Amino acid sequence: MELKNKTIIITGASSGIGAAAAMLFAAEGASVVLGARRETELNSKRDADPLLPFLT
Repeated sequence: MELKNKTIIITGASSGIGAAAAMLFAAEGASVVLGARRETELNSKRDADPLLPFLT
């Protein structure tokens, strides 16, 4: 799948399928925009994965 120069918006990105999808799409070269209700968990995903360099 060619995801370079694509932007993907993911809701529910702090856990489960949303988090897994975010990491997969980022690994494939997409820019990801993440949303979640649990800011702490979302920040921990950012801190744990260098492919997810986003600001909160």
